[in-house]
Amino acid sequence: MNRKDFKRCMRQGLGRCVLFLREAGDIEKYKDLVLWGCLHNLSYDTQCEGTRAAYLYQLVSCFHDDAYFITPTIDAFWKLPQQSGWTFVHFCELLRLFAENGNDEAKNALYEKYKVLLSSLTVKRRFRTYDYERDQFEQICIDLIFLGGSDAFFKIAEDMGTLFKRNPHYDSSDFAQFFSASESNFGKKRFASLLKQGARQSENIFRLYENVRSVLPDSFVTVRKPMQAPQTDDLITEINTTGELSFASKVKFSRNAGENEKKRLALAVLEEEELSKKAGLLSAFQNEAFPIHHEELIAYSKSDHKQLCKTAFTVLTNCRSTVVRQYALELLASGENSYYAIQMLIFNYTPEDKTVLLSALYRLGADNKDEPGRHGIGLHILDAFDRKLRLSKECLLYIYETSLCSCCREHAVRLLAKHRWLTADIIEECRYDSNCDITGYINRYYPLYGKG
Repeated sequence: MNRKDFKRCMRQGLGRCVLFLREAGDIEKYKDLVLWGCLHNLSYDTQCEGTRAAYLYQLVSCFHDDAYFITPTIDAFWKLPQQSGWTFVHFCELLRLFAENGNDEAKNALYEKYKVLLSSLTVKRRFRTYDYERDQFEQICIDLIFLGGSDAFFKIAEDMGTLFKRNPHYDSSDFAQFFSASESNFGKKRFASLLKQGARQSENIFRLYENVRSVLPDSFVTVRKPMQAPQTDDLITEINTTGELSFASKVKFSRNAGENEKKRLALAVLEEEELSKKAGLLSAFQNEAFPIHHEELIAYSKSDHKQLCKTAFTVLTNCRSTVVRQYALELLASGENSYYAIQMLIFNYTPEDKTVLLSALYRLGADNKDEPGRHGIGLHILDAFDRKLRLSKECLLYIYETSLCSCCREHAVRLLAKHRWLTADIIEECRYDSNCDITGYINRYYPLYGKG
């Protein structure tokens, strides 16, 4: 790989980068790219994927030169603003991996940051904005128990008990994720045993123990009331009153309304003369197919009314009919509204459309923020496969090769495996993917497949 290809694949989290560094001769020219990765949170959606710290540490390990990476990583860690969010989590997890492998600088950086944050929370008295310091302290605590085991847990429990005494603003409910992580790390029974053991030996841990019992009950049951779908008349009234449909109304209607009621609303869309209201009513179908008269939707998509035009295109991406397929092909031929046209063609795909669709897919540009909507198109492809629409395997390979989202890549890999389309090279790459669910899946079902 050249440097451009390597950085692209690294940003995607492909195991290809790990294999390349392990097998290539001269890898020094990729060193600064891996350092760049260390200094950025590469996850597309960290809440769903987790960080890619473990993946980056695999890349770092290929160079056998921790010193090159650790100093700038620690410097950047200390310069992170309070509102760094998931980037802070990325740095904590990366430093923990360095520390677990014997790097004292990384270990010291985590403990020093722990002390600074604990001190800050202890004296904090203003709580007018979101408490980012609390989140950072909790994350440090989570990484330290994975790093230091029960000794770290007792130390943190002691300090938390002291914190609750000195600053009554805080209690166990502020650190629920820490206790959840402790249960995951030690196991539920051992976690409870450690907490009780500490409570018998320390007044501060006893305070924490009592606080955990009172603030975080062992179990509770939430009963949801059945969701009632609004009727067409309700939606019309909402449009006439507020000028638009709320997100809740759209979801309730889409999930719970019967087919007859959806057709009734579709007829109301066609009959509405005021374009803004027409667009508002039509928006109830943004996540499903319009049940009648796709020709009318095509006409709406050509409207000068921007809201109606955009809404019509969005609805058309979920519609299946000959006229929608033909319209998609016309749009792709003209180069207009390609983002919508590609999705329309995906749901109306025939084998003869293969070349046109793949050409359109690979013409899409994508910058660091995925602005052209490549992620949305990837989701549309996966949705089509889930609906058992017969797309070519190249559509799944497109997601694997281009998606910044490892969750989408995992879905694509599982579908490729289901259809027996996985290649030996992809299987081997997946063993080192940034997504641990991908590596786990591959190693479970293809344990003897690969090189060596």
